[in-house]
Amino acid sequence: MKNILSADIGGTNSRFCAFSLDADGTLVMGRTVWLQTGQAKSFADLLDQLAQAGFPLNADNTDMAILAVAAPIIDRRKCVPPNIAWTMDLDALKDPWNFKKSILINDFCAQAGYCCSSMAGQLRAIRPGRPLKNAPTAVVGAGTGLGQCLFWPAADGKNLFLPSEGGHSLFPFQRDWEFEYAAFLRRETGREQFDLDAVVSGSGLIHLHRFLTGEKLEAYEITQGRLQPTLSRFSALYARVCRNYVLQSMALGGLVISGGIAANCPELISGQAFLNDFSATGVFGYLLKDLPISLNTDQNAGLWGAAAIAADYLKDRG
Repeated sequence: MKNILSADIGGTNSRFCAFSLDADGTLVMGRTVWLQTGQAKSFADLLDQLAQAGFPLNADNTDMAILAVAAPIIDRRKCVPPNIAWTMDLDALKDPWNFKKSILINDFCAQAGYCCSSMAGQLRAIRPGRPLKNAPTAVVGAGTGLGQCLFWPAADGKNLFLPSEGGHSLFPFQRDWEFEYAAFLRRETGREQFDLDAVVSGSGLIHLHRFLTGEKLEAYEITQGRLQPTLSRFSALYARVCRNYVLQSMALGGLVISGGIAANCPELISGQAFLNDFSATGVFGYLLKDLPISLNTDQNAGLWGAAAIAADYLKDRG
């Protein structure tokens, strides 16, 4: 049996889990600890808080540590997360966190890893569709920010993952009301340009609701309250982001939507507003109308996906 420390570190929460990998290749989920990312002064401080929470793994008893982070990863060792106040460097860690084997991966590689794992059957079908054989599948998810990744599942287990920082590309405002919304965002934030991360995210949902109603509510209050017309407008913006990514990458194997916003309010992506806007292109609408769409509502998806990638790594390298 081997021990895997799996982590999913986002701008709001940092989740850690101790997985065991049995001799037959079965992953078993063990103790899980959730920490608030913003309460840590540094990466080392976050790990110290993990130890103080009684987490059972450290460098001595961990065969592999894999940490999924909402950031571009450098050499699987370092990253500068855009929504976290500190950097991460595995080579700078000291005992008890100086792991024998450890890597960083993009957080949406972990979400894609979930889709290739034994947990894939937990995905909820929004529209069955007809996937194109040997084409990549897109994973898109809005939460604290917006994540994107492509994956190609492989029969031999050597799955291919292609992360993206497309969430930091500029948002394509289109309709008249959206241009008014963009002007509102400029007044509210002082920014001149807005990326996908700022519009299709928790903070974007908050700004949109305030623009439409004058109310300042938290994102979970808007989704739990099923507040219209905010959610229908947000759904259309979300659909456009998904449509553009699928077309840009020719991800005709399907679309998996992840992230806390859709998980907390599935109607955002299962309603006709989303499906209509997703297929609203005059050239390739026929491709998009047949594309399978699934929803991932597992809040531990990043942990499972990262652990599955680590398990494949250990199998290949002993």
